[in-house]
Amino acid sequence: MNVLQQKLAGNKMKIKTSILALIIAAFIFFLVFFFMIDSSRNADKSCLSTVKYKTEYEHNSLDYTIYYRILFRGNGIGYADMRGVVKDNENEYVIARNLIFNYSDQKSNTHFEAKIEGVVKTGQDNVPDSVVEKYLSYIMPDKKSYFRLDQIAQGRFLLSASQGPFLVCSGG
Repeated sequence: MNVLQQKLAGNKMKIKTSILALIIAAFIFFLVFFFMIDSSRNADKSCLSTVKYKTEYEHNSLDYTIYYRILFRGNGIGYADMRGVVKDNENEYVIARNLIFNYSDQKSNTHFEAKIEGVVKTGQDNVPDSVVEKYLSYIMPDKKSYFRLDQIAQGRFLLSASQGPFLVCSGG
């Protein structure tokens, strides 16, 4: 091999090495980009809200104020902490419950299906099951529900459900 052939062979090796390095860099870039998209989709979201509700019908009334603290874990498990006061006619009760639920994305990371897996009453909770079944059935164990979670402003979400309250909540 003469000197010119050696230089050409060396240049071909440099070009092949450069192309290989470029392909590896592009692969790493797309892998990181895909991971970032996937991790933002699976990021934890929290929702804090207070719901005040009052209705009267015939000779019955319901009035409640409930503070919700909801955490949607990126892995499809969620937790809700409920604290408040429920008035059914003349009876006043304290609600203090922790819920564990599973949820799954049904459409575009905004529509979800959820199933209550567990409900834990804390010591002060004295709401009878009959009142919960009648007015707050969406928190009963094994209850499936569908909800939508939309970001409406920076740090503000609208949570709407087929069987429960509409919440405007702060979180992230």
